[in-house]
Amino acid sequence: MRQNHSPTVCLDSEAIRRIREEKKLTQLYVAKVVGVTTDTVSRWENNRYPSIKRENALKLAEALEVELEQVLERESGECPPQHPLASPARSRKFPRLIGLLILVLVLVAGGLFFVTSEEKPLFDMFDAGRILPNYAAPGTVIPVRIQLAAETPVKGCLLYTSDAAD
Repeated sequence: MRQNHSPTVCLDSEAIRRIREEKKLTQLYVAKVVGVTTDTVSRWENNRYPSIKRENALKLAEALEVELEQVLERESGECPPQHPLASPARSRKFPRLIGLLILVLVLVAGGLFFVTSEEKPLFDMFDAGRILPNYAAPGTVIPVRIQLAAETPVKGCLLYTSDAAD
């Protein structure tokens, strides 16, 4: 008769660390055999991932060269809740959230800088005068010279003209 097993099992974190250290195995070795990272093995040993997939628990027991029951929690059938930051999905979202928050703060600070800066508008920085030649026939194209003067030195200026009739 086939037994129905839960897809996840509760680990005995102290037993995992004790057995690994007794057998003089490194977390790297255990991680390679199970197919996980050394951080994951560390989390198992520190009870930050109190429950894992049954498949990984079997591989863990095999890596430690013990029976599965020796690495499982014996006292109750219910696993303790996981540490809130231990969830893989949450650990991926946390840096993104921090990055997004920093970006928003930079944009708000930049916007406040430009809104509150007391720089004069460009058209208030110049005194402009149009100099017309003494000769000008009505309806003809004539050259117009514009002279700009500024209180402070300006590196460059873009002048826009319009062909609209006055």
